[in-house]
Amino acid sequence: MCRRKCPKCGGKAIITSTNVLSSEYSELYVQCTNTAKCGAGYVVSQAFKHWTNPPQQTVKQMAAELIKSLPQQEQLDLLRSVG
Repeated sequence: MCRRKCPKCGGKAIITSTNVLSSEYSELYVQCTNTAKCGAGYVVSQAFKHWTNPPQQTVKQMAAELIKSLPQQEQLDLLRSVG
């Protein structure tokens, strides 16, 4: 289980379940483990923001689309310059 910090008492909390609403957004149900002083339960939103290192397939598709958008002579010139 993943651990989080309780926003109320600062103690350890654990994610008890997840409600996946889409491929990029989830709700995490969290329970504070400090039951003697807090014991709060809460929901945290988790959303995908952006890639820091895109998947290789995405990079290849982007490169191919950019090359295809060039005029044919510029495509040939580019291929000659990297080959």
